[in-house]
Amino acid sequence: MSRKRTLDGFFKPAQSKKPKLETDTEPPLISKNIPQEVSNHPTYPYPIPHLPTSITDALGFAPAAEGRVINDQPDLDLLYFEPYIPKEVHKDLFKFLRQELFFYRVQYTIKRGSIETAINTPRFTTVFGVDASSYFSPTGHLLDTQTHTPIPKDRYTCHPRPLPQCLDVLRILTEGSTDSTYNFCLVNYYASGADSISYHSDDERFLGANPSIASFSLGAKRDFYMKHKPFPPPKTPPIHRRRRRSRLS
Repeated sequence: MSRKRTLDGFFKPAQSKKPKLETDTEPPLISKNIPQEVSNHPTYPYPIPHLPTSITDALGFAPAAEGRVINDQPDLDLLYFEPYIPKEVHKDLFKFLRQELFFYRVQYTIKRGSIETAINTPRFTTVFGVDASSYFSPTGHLLDTQTHTPIPKDRYTCHPRPLPQCLDVLRILTEGSTDSTYNFCLVNYYASGADSISYHSDDERFLGANPSIASFSLGAKRDFYMKHKPFPPPKTPPIHRRRRRSRLS
């Protein structure tokens, strides 16, 4: 099975770091002189501050617009908000997440015949959450969903991270608007108009048979392309024909 189909494929063994960002002349969202609550876990390279009260208060008014159902194409089932995050806090939320989350560029190698090619994905990425077979206890330990006991040490080769408070707030908001539950969060930071993500299906096995995908877009406007991916035709068993035998009399 390809690494892209597993939870491990979203993680990178090398240390994560913050991307190099353009100079920001505006004052920081959080004063370094004021004690700030943080989310922390052994899998985090550093503590992640909680959202400032000014942002969480404004998110209480989300969604900022009614959702529009778009289902006029084959197999399309989309609920679209424009905007979802209130405009007065949209930029602050973007700057906070860009500044406080740790990011990395996913690197992998593809092989075609005898030629190997190193791929550096054109975006910064960070991931949080775990598949449905496990969950994080309030103390940050991974427990089995069925037995509620610590998971076997060999269940994952990666080290799943719990959602920090700043992303968990968005998860709770989204669940209230979509009547779905979410347990995994992929954050992509596109540093410029040259960064992108290619067409993909969000059909990794660990997401389940029929996953719901919620996507927030913050910052500058970018095109979001979608295209239909038809289901493969069902496999039919081979037809075995009986041979007719002739007999000479």
